[in-house]
Amino acid sequence: MSSRHHIDDFMRGRIIGKIAEGRKITHVARKFDIAHSVVSRLWKSFKTTGMCSRRHGGGRVRSTTPAEDRYIVLSAKRNRHTTAQQVANQFLAASGKQISRKTVARRLRGGGLYARRPVVCVPLTRQHRTARLQWCREHHNWTEQDWACVLFSDESRFSLSSDCRCQLIWRESGTVYRPENIQEKDRYPTCSIMVWTGIMINDRTRLHVVSNGSMTGQRYIDEVLLPHDCLDSEGIQRLVWPARSPDLNPIENVWDALGRQVAGRNYPPTNKNTLIRALTEEWDKLPQQLLDNVVQSMWFHEEKNIKFIAGLPTEDEKFKLLIIDDLMNSLTNDIAQMFTVGPHYKNFSIILITQNLFPRIRVARDTSLNAYYIILFRNNRDRSQLACFGRQVFPDRSKFFMDAYKKATAEKYQYLLVDCFPTTDKELRLRQSLFLDQRGLNWVYVPE
Repeated sequence: MSSRHHIDDFMRGRIIGKIAEGRKITHVARKFDIAHSVVSRLWKSFKTTGMCSRRHGGGRVRSTTPAEDRYIVLSAKRNRHTTAQQVANQFLAASGKQISRKTVARRLRGGGLYARRPVVCVPLTRQHRTARLQWCREHHNWTEQDWACVLFSDESRFSLSSDCRCQLIWRESGTVYRPENIQEKDRYPTCSIMVWTGIMINDRTRLHVVSNGSMTGQRYIDEVLLPHDCLDSEGIQRLVWPARSPDLNPIENVWDALGRQVAGRNYPPTNKNTLIRALTEEWDKLPQQLLDNVVQSMWFHEEKNIKFIAGLPTEDEKFKLLIIDDLMNSLTNDIAQMFTVGPHYKNFSIILITQNLFPRIRVARDTSLNAYYIILFRNNRDRSQLACFGRQVFPDRSKFFMDAYKKATAEKYQYLLVDCFPTTDKELRLRQSLFLDQRGLNWVYVPE
């Protein structure tokens, strides 16, 4: 990029004013601390054009058109793992135009796409997802008292050379490869230990260190079979946990807190014994309130879930409000049945939020004909759909409908209410609001 600084129009006017007063160019250049040649060219340009403003240059012509920019962004969205060079190669094959990977990166940034590392997660099969969903549904209604009776246990491995990338350093710009800014790390941990513990409300177990070595028959009996037999003999119920679901266990957050405490010690562990001692000491120092909070997150998290009810509601004595978005490609006859049966014969109302007045689905006509109120917010793109809707509602006054829509949506977050109730008077069908204002009034749009 150029480091040239342009003189603003105000400074240009002052310079031209001084010269017009009779001052010499040398004196004016010295007064404003500007090169003599710059002031001279500015004065000559003013005498030639009579203008002091700088003419903006056109600059270099963009190598891609707006349509090609959209194609580049769409190519990256279709395959988000592709590189900028691969997108450039695809663009060359499609358009025959050669562009650099830097141009592709600029176009993607202009389209709101940035190169970032993907989030890593455990691979889940269809059976895993089904089991997780089933487990959440079974424990959705558990209360605080229910979760307070559960002991969450888990094991975790800690090593001297942590593979966590959360640790930061302070360095100057351009010094990334200096020895003091490099952290040595073996490909495989040189020393690691496995620990086990359990947490629950108002209590915790000791931190147990799992001894290393191969799993012999005797170790399997002592560490696996005997504990299970003890639980069965004592009548302790085990909570069935879905496979590949460590994120559902709140103790995972405790492992992270323990690792941070060990890494933040004044004297980090250097061998196996000091690592065990550090883990034990920091585990005992963890506040019980922290453990209680992570356990309490189980029912706090469940409260945020949306309860899904298959089919139509059945409790007619209780009024219900259904809010549906425009993801209607996964729903078919249920939507039509809700609009045709619910508001007329059931004790519930429906709010449908959609971005398209005429969605291309089978139930679009049924939902539209059974809607009592249609609220239109400002949309600068779908004027043709609005005009078509206006001709349907007001066949002989479609222009009046469009004028009312423009007036009603002139300000942000304002809307036009179209009352399609069969008994509503024609003069009262277009209103500014669904509710009355503080004075008990409501604006109605009528033709002039």
